[in-house]
Amino acid sequence: MTLRDDRVLFSSLLVDLLVYLREWHPEAEIALDEITVKSPRKMWLSGAKVALPDAVHRMGSRHHDGCAADLLVYIDGKYIADGEHAIYRDMGLHWESLHDRAAWGGHFSDANHVSLAAEDGRK
Repeated sequence: MTLRDDRVLFSSLLVDLLVYLREWHPEAEIALDEITVKSPRKMWLSGAKVALPDAVHRMGSRHHDGCAADLLVYIDGKYIADGEHAIYRDMGLHWESLHDRAAWGGHFSDANHVSLAAEDGRK
């Protein structure tokens, strides 16, 4: 698959997840955060080991490809920071059921993270 294919697939899966959350967790408000970062993609593609002030994700993150997002969950107007909250687990399990490459950050202490794993395994 090309990067374009991955981005299109990720976007489609993300819409499916948001519709699911709206239907099954009407008490929750979901905001998108960190779909992509502002650092130039060419820098990490060329192998540069430069830390940029606006780079919030590790080099090679799927955020840089536009194939990962962090979802902010609010219930009764309050941000749910606890990654152990049931809504994050439900979100993650549903996300992973959508595609064999759908990866949930709850497996690596980042419960609000969803991504489409790259063919080389990056999440």
